[in-house]
Amino acid sequence: MDYQKFIWQFNTKVCAHISSYEERSTFLLQFTSGEANRTVTGYSHLNAVAGYKAALDGFKDRYGDPDMITQDYVKRALH
Repeated sequence: MDYQKFIWQFNTKVCAHISSYEERSTFLLQFTSGEANRTVTGYSHLNAVAGYKAALDGFKDRYGDPDMITQDYVKRALH
């Protein structure tokens, strides 16, 4: 996941036009796949505001950390 690009586009295309956290969460589910989608799904049991914010925090923790990104690229290169 290209975290910075995804967040910028999501904020520009979705958040700028939709204030409902329920709808934002639905779009997160639609626009993600794999591990990122599982992150969003994992917080779907929470209320919309808490789940949406927790999913974004999860994205930032996993994909926004340059050290984690480097480790992920190294792991992929070795396999």
